[in-house]
Amino acid sequence: MVGQVPDTPMSARYGGVVRYGSVHNREVEMMREAALAFTADELPAEELPRVATEALVRGISSPSLQQLAGLPSGDVRDTADLFQQALDELGISRTAPEDAHWTFVLRYASDAVDGRADPVHAADMLCRHAQSIGFPPRLKVFELLIDTWKGPPNSRRAVEHDLRREAHRLLIETSS
Repeated sequence: MVGQVPDTPMSARYGGVVRYGSVHNREVEMMREAALAFTADELPAEELPRVATEALVRGISSPSLQQLAGLPSGDVRDTADLFQQALDELGISRTAPEDAHWTFVLRYASDAVDGRADPVHAADMLCRHAQSIGFPPRLKVFELLIDTWKGPPNSRRAVEHDLRREAHRLLIETSS
């Protein structure tokens, strides 16, 4: 998204980090979300310069963020280190990988339950994250249901229902 840095007065400047009024909270949240997605392998390193550019355009800046925004998208050697430095400069702590993957497991389960995503796609993505955290036994049912869905087409509707039901159970179990 192309835009301009807001012409609002700078409300604070700390250690090279520039914050522009109320823009700061939204943009820091955007960066937290990007950090979470990167940690959980949802955001490829090639996308980090674009994320940095978006943050700059929206009014948040740090020395490493500026440097990252200037990298070509194909140059992934330094992007992860620069991204981490930018997060540190912005005071954004990185989520532990297992926690990041669990966050996406629960998001995909929620998407399946709420109808924001096809339950088979959501379960497939959920399983991808489950593999990254050692495929906890509670999540193996999703893998079994996906395998069942790949079978005879006449059982697919029932499997989709079962995927939603299991996703709902997972959300209930993890919320208590």
